[in-house]
Amino acid sequence: MTPTREEIRQAFDTGYEAVVALIEATCRKLEERIKVQELGLKELERRLNQNSQNSHKPPSSDGPSKGHFRAMAPRRATLDLSDRRRAVKDRRQAGEAADNGPSEGHL
Repeated sequence: MTPTREEIRQAFDTGYEAVVALIEATCRKLEERIKVQELGLKELERRLNQNSQNSHKPPSSDGPSKGHFRAMAPRRATLDLSDRRRAVKDRRQAGEAADNGPSEGHL
């Protein structure tokens, strides 16, 4: 791929045209190598962008980063036993106040 020091020396000793030919040949080889690598990169990008929506793969292979999964609803905090008892007591007191009606001083 890259010319050796000996090849460069021989081209230099031969003359200007030999140096130009050596550089052009090296550039052609490098350009061809770049083209091959670009094709490989495009194929890898195509494969990376596949998911269950546009391929034969099952949804379980998508992984969490693909964004196809429905967001889970946040869990509500569970009440411990003392909170539950307090809530029942508050409801009972509210029910008793409603049964008594307005007090005499609030008419």
